[in-house]
Amino acid sequence: MRGLFILREKSGVLFRNNPANNPRGEILSVCSSKSDSTGNGRSTISNQISAYHFSPGGYKLYFALNSGDLYCLDFAKNWYQLIASLNRGITYICLCEPRGYVLLGLNDNSIRILDDESGKEINSLSGHTYRISYISVQPVSGRYGLSTALSETILWDLDTSTCRCRLHIGQKVNMVSVTFIPPRGEQIVSCFQDGSIYVWSTDSLQCLLRLSNSDYPNQLYRTITFTSKGHYLFAAGRSPFVYLWDLKGYVNCLSQDSPDVDYSNSNNRFLRELIKLPEPIKSVRRIEWIPKSCLIDFNQFYHDSMICDELSGLLLLLGTDKRLRLLIRTCENSRKSLACTENLPKHQLSKNSTPIYWKCLFTFGCGSLEDPLLSSFSLPAYSILDLSDCQGKERNKSFNCHSLLAILDDHGLLHINDLSIVISFLNSSSIPVIKVKNEISNEKSSLKHTENNTRNDFPTFKMSTSYNKHICTTNPGPLHKKDPTNGFLDRKRLRLLLREFGKFPNKYRLFIWRSVLQIPCNTQAFSILQKKGIHPAYDLLSTRYPMRSQRLLKALQKTCSALAYWCPLFGETDWLPLFVFPFLKLHQNNLLHAFEVAATVLINWCGTWFEFFPNPPINILCMIENIIAYADPELYRHFVQYNITTEIYAWPLLQTGLSEVFNEDEWFCLWDSLICYSPSLLLAAVASYSICARGPLLMVQNTDTFEAYYHSQSTLPISNIIERAHQLLTSIPSDIHPEKLLYSLIQTDTQNKNKENTCLSFQPLTSPYYPIITRYPKFIVNYHIQERERIREEEKEYLRQKATIEDMQRRAQLMTNEEHNWYRQQQLLLDAEDHRRTLLAEEENKLREQRKRLSALIREVKLHELSLAEESRCHFRQLDIRRRQCELNKLEQELTRLTNCRIDEIDAATYAAELAGLREKLHQRRAETLAIINEQLQSRDRNQPPNKECLFLTSSPDTNDSITHDRYLERNVNEVHSHSPDYVKTSVDSDVAKSNLKRNSSYNKFNAITMFPFTSTKLGTQTVN
Repeated sequence: MRGLFILREKSGVLFRNNPANNPRGEILSVCSSKSDSTGNGRSTISNQISAYHFSPGGYKLYFALNSGDLYCLDFAKNWYQLIASLNRGITYICLCEPRGYVLLGLNDNSIRILDDESGKEINSLSGHTYRISYISVQPVSGRYGLSTALSETILWDLDTSTCRCRLHIGQKVNMVSVTFIPPRGEQIVSCFQDGSIYVWSTDSLQCLLRLSNSDYPNQLYRTITFTSKGHYLFAAGRSPFVYLWDLKGYVNCLSQDSPDVDYSNSNNRFLRELIKLPEPIKSVRRIEWIPKSCLIDFNQFYHDSMICDELSGLLLLLGTDKRLRLLIRTCENSRKSLACTENLPKHQLSKNSTPIYWKCLFTFGCGSLEDPLLSSFSLPAYSILDLSDCQGKERNKSFNCHSLLAILDDHGLLHINDLSIVISFLNSSSIPVIKVKNEISNEKSSLKHTENNTRNDFPTFKMSTSYNKHICTTNPGPLHKKDPTNGFLDRKRLRLLLREFGKFPNKYRLFIWRSVLQIPCNTQAFSILQKKGIHPAYDLLSTRYPMRSQRLLKALQKTCSALAYWCPLFGETDWLPLFVFPFLKLHQNNLLHAFEVAATVLINWCGTWFEFFPNPPINILCMIENIIAYADPELYRHFVQYNITTEIYAWPLLQTGLSEVFNEDEWFCLWDSLICYSPSLLLAAVASYSICARGPLLMVQNTDTFEAYYHSQSTLPISNIIERAHQLLTSIPSDIHPEKLLYSLIQTDTQNKNKENTCLSFQPLTSPYYPIITRYPKFIVNYHIQERERIREEEKEYLRQKATIEDMQRRAQLMTNEEHNWYRQQQLLLDAEDHRRTLLAEEENKLREQRKRLSALIREVKLHELSLAEESRCHFRQLDIRRRQCELNKLEQELTRLTNCRIDEIDAATYAAELAGLREKLHQRRAETLAIINEQLQSRDRNQPPNKECLFLTSSPDTNDSITHDRYLERNVNEVHSHSPDYVKTSVDSDVAKSNLKRNSSYNKFNAITMFPFTSTKLGTQTVN
């Protein structure tokens, strides 16, 4: 592998010599700067690669940096150069070879079209509202282009650089991919996250087909790919399944120009295979297909004629575990394998169907230093190539351009691999032994050795490289990693160097420490810890440990906070800043290295200190006490005589890592030796410090003087202390030897005594995530955390309520309260160190009193509100009574009005009935009178002449006649009353009848002529008489 440094060079030669073949087929590695490639295999890239894409055929590779620089690697000309500098972030690259265009999706939601040779801008396309995630160009013709954003897709006409059509979808469903169906792009396929796939006509833009399956409704797709002829579609996403759709019959129907055919009821027949992934794989990030015609010596893997020729190739699958697997389709049976056709429903399987298996040939991204985890990959476009004679053309070259594979790892390095070289190594007879990690999430996975496992079926996937004859798989947290320096920094060599010079060179100390401690540089895990911010336990770190350098103080806060978030124990350890500070000062320019170095030391050298937390480690201090008692009994008796315990002469040194008693150079010299030996050397060094200072210590008889001595700078030579520590480890008996006691604490196998001490108990940090620490009393730590959190929450609640209540009186008592609070805070700060528990009790009492006062005040406010509510209720009750009284009065008036109306109606009805009866009697009387008059007239006409008086009265009635007529009517009324029923008499009186008769005067006058003869006759009769 050769590293290519291009940030400071605009062009150059790719290969000085032909790249050497290796099992992974890696021919080139691309970095963004020279400082990105380090000796430990890690990269810290500031200007990372943002997008990359192969040209059709794989002869060129275009990639862009975050700064907007576009580079081209020409494998045919063995040359690379800078094409353009856009000063904008590039999100996607697509090649249009028929027109010689390079389409770039930028972070400003626009598309730039550049010339692929000169890099000049030809045109610009705009119209997206979200960042462009995918661009596709129509094969062969290159007339149309598709660009996809979050929830929209635009079909561009590249001839006119205009938008031909725009596809919008809902906010709840995002677009996955929209691309042309190979080989000619006559149809467009659109895939959505909800699992729906639609096929459209490129010319008419009419929906031709919708792929769905009733047996699997929840198909959450994330990626799709086609075979070379477009007859088969692979789809996968947020499920452990890969769906293989057969579009061969559908394409034949489309060739007959029958767009009206409905396939909605027959979509189940398009699903040909359902590949179920094994348990470790939860979902798939991307899949790609490469046909066998692009690969050299690939036909040896196919011995069965039943395999479809178009499905003869490699399926590249990138899972969420960031591993890229090469899968092959075969009919070979396996005892533990699961056929992908057996996963289909029974009604979709024929009686003579043969189980189909998918095998994993190779795996990229095992997570080691040589093969890191992957982020993405890319393949050359092959659908527009004539691949029938590719193998013959490329056999003379050192690598095959058609089978190139570009991989971007988690560290930002772009690796170019040749899959044909991988295939040739798989077919070769001499296969090297390679160790591959198996990071299976199952907790029951243990250290397993698989022998002669040349090919493993994919459904029972074991994540092992299938070309190994002997593969050793290990668990995710290995105890021993491969030395990145290939043995040059072996601990035995370093010990010889320390015996000769006493310390490491300052220039190479950081590199040696990182190599010896085997720090993994877990950038992602550390960034997650840093994003959580400052831990509450270290908010007031500046008050406890004031520093002149604010930059160093912030770095110490971040490092301690990251340790506390990683393990809750370190959030309750008050001496952690003192212990971490010297390691941080050594790596102050790189917080990741400082954190991992400190974490490694805490795990391996301080891992047994927390069994009696929060008390000092009694077992560790007893080991030191036993060493001093054995090596210097006189000094031990002196300590016992004056009641000087290990908490005075040993525990302070352990808490600071002896940084408080040595200067910087002496401390470096001490820890250069400590990291190359077992943790027992640290205990021996603490004991040797007191033994070497026995002269001054034997003269001290005061406890305060002892404490001051172990907290001040020492004048003892560091070389003497280290030498004395080694002497103690070799002289003390085995029953009190700290090495044996430490091994008993960590339950180390006693049969490995002859092995190297550091390798026995040393446990480096795991990658890509840090290990879990459980060797401490969780109950006590959790109790401390809960109590501190409870007090903090209660204090916050108290302050909130206090601010709410005092806001009404703040203007009047602002100055008084500020002065009182200032004095109270000063008093609390002075008494905090000496009376912590008393202060907590006082704070709780104050909080209780404040709550009582607050409750009383709230009670007064509530009582006042209740009184106001009672007054309001009484007033409302009175208003309601008045309102109801008014309504009753209104109802009573309405009832009275209705009663009067009813009486009037009854009177009117009675009057009408009487009037009708009267009229009938009047008509009867009139008829009778006329009959009598006629009879009289007839009788008179016979006997005597007519009476002149009667004639006169009849023709000319005077006033008296009208009066006589009225009297006659009144008499008739009375007569009617006398003959009427009783209910009429009681209802109508004579006055009403008289008034009604007067109203009908017109009627009386009308009938006067007929009544006058009757009156005259009466008068005449009376006169005669």
